[in-house]
Amino acid sequence: MVGGFYDLQGQLGQLIARSFLKGLAGLILFFLLIGALVSRSVRMTTTMVACLLGIPLFTLGMMGHLNMPMDIIASPAANISIALGIDFMIHLMTRVRRFRMQGDTPWHAWVKARLDILQPILSSMVIIAAGFGIFCLSSFPPTQRFGTAVVLGTTMVALISIVILPFGATAEFGKKEGLS
Repeated sequence: MVGGFYDLQGQLGQLIARSFLKGLAGLILFFLLIGALVSRSVRMTTTMVACLLGIPLFTLGMMGHLNMPMDIIASPAANISIALGIDFMIHLMTRVRRFRMQGDTPWHAWVKARLDILQPILSSMVIIAAGFGIFCLSSFPPTQRFGTAVVLGTTMVALISIVILPFGATAEFGKKEGLS
């Protein structure tokens, strides 16, 4: 009778953490396969996966910084952000490959691809952030945390896709071409 509720709460927390890590690992492994198929380059796939890993690290880090507990409702927020990041990166990479096949240098292919996909990425980010941002207005704290985490993650996904991934992918090429 003493501490029974706390024991159950602790067990639930362990189940949430295990489920979260298992789901996150599954998404990353799935993206590793898709990234390899799309990029056809070990270096690009590694860069894409590294950028993708930054999304849950940022989202969970911001939740920790804001003292927001990770509960059963808020935990899927990072997975939503990762799914959006996968979509953005796949579209970006296919455009880069298309421009590379047209003869562009790696740097110019990334510049063109970023300009080509900037508006769709930002539009998707705003729509999804606004849609899930409505949860921030809820009077139920776990739902507020879920909405906040999705908005934070979605914003970070756009930044990673548009800025960090292209610069990470072209860092070596920029040095060779005198663009760094």
